[in-house]
Amino acid sequence: MKTVALSLGVILIFAGVIVASISAQANEKTHNELVKEAEDLPSGEWIISGEFERGDRLVVYFTPPNRGDAGPVPAEPPEFRVYVYDPVGGNTTFNVTFTKYSYETSVMHNDGGLLVDEPLGVGGLMQYEGNYTVEVWTWLALRPYFYPAFGARPAGTLPALELYKTIGEKSYPNLIALPIGIGTVVSGAVLSMWASRGSKRSSKSRSRR
Repeated sequence: MKTVALSLGVILIFAGVIVASISAQANEKTHNELVKEAEDLPSGEWIISGEFERGDRLVVYFTPPNRGDAGPVPAEPPEFRVYVYDPVGGNTTFNVTFTKYSYETSVMHNDGGLLVDEPLGVGGLMQYEGNYTVEVWTWLALRPYFYPAFGARPAGTLPALELYKTIGEKSYPNLIALPIGIGTVVSGAVLSMWASRGSKRSSKSRSRR
């Protein structure tokens, strides 16, 4: 009987540990929080800046160019440079090439102001605290083709340039099971101790006989 109780206690301890560990697992969701935005930037003024803290994750967005849907484009595929100037005077340079339905990015230069990881995007992990400035560049003669006139907006005007930082939020959907796991571990420990003490007393009484 004591052996069965001891085995059951050990099983309860293991089961409780498993339940407690599962309940402590976190789900992390991320979303982008707008830091700065600019609209209808004239040709030659495609620039924006914002304040960031060290460890923030920067995401740069600008309006994709015309890829033939709004008129002919003499250069295919559209190619841009994005310069990210950090607070200490360095810069990280991205090359952005737009395909028909997507885009590809690569890092051309990095002075260390951004930690860029995979998968590549335009942005990265801030290594300094302070003002980061972002400039979008492409050939001047191609800007009216990439961004044709629309309504009152002159040709060569960049409709939108935005800076975001990625915010991570953790949730614990199984946390309600944590007390169950802890209670199971405690119950198993108590049962194991009781069974262990009972077996020791039984062995002592046998030895006296």
